[in-house]
Amino acid sequence: LLPTEAPVPFATPSPTLAMTIAPPLPTMVAVGGGAYITIINDALRQRLPAGVEGTLVPGTAQYSAIQWIAGTPVDVQYEDSPFRLVQRYVLATLYFATNGDEWTRSDGWLSYELNECFWYTTSQDGSCDRDGQIEEIDLRRNNLRGTIPDELTLLSSSLISIRVNDNSILEMPFTSNISDLFAGSAGIGGAGFT
Repeated sequence: LLPTEAPVPFATPSPTLAMTIAPPLPTMVAVGGGAYITIINDALRQRLPAGVEGTLVPGTAQYSAIQWIAGTPVDVQYEDSPFRLVQRYVLATLYFATNGDEWTRSDGWLSYELNECFWYTTSQDGSCDRDGQIEEIDLRRNNLRGTIPDELTLLSSSLISIRVNDNSILEMPFTSNISDLFAGSAGIGGAGFT
């Protein structure tokens, strides 16, 4: 018997010397979980001050958000738009930091299949610009409870306003991280904020 030149789709009566070769990978490969976490951690290191971390601390909203990102199905790809990956992380952090499971409405939130521009908002105008970047977070009267996370600074290049009026926001962190984000053009409407 001579060795076969290519793998055969059926069992041969005796072992062959041919190796099974994996098909070449397509040029666009979904890298998924681990690589996505690296992209987010790089964005955090570049744009957040030291000490505003938490992705590796179990029990934090940041950790829950990174775990959600790590669970992204392989058919969902962000390689050609890493800003979407970062904004999904930021919105997931907001969701977990404000008890999203208990929101009055959370339609689409944390959906892998649905673009985050179509996640529930109380705004009639939508939440993204024409490039798909979040420019408004409007979750008024939606039973948010908790703290607005510092990670919102990662959206500073596109975010114009955040409205969380009539919720139970325990803390709106006006540290330099958040106040820098909203200084000038951005406006906040929140529990006690106008």
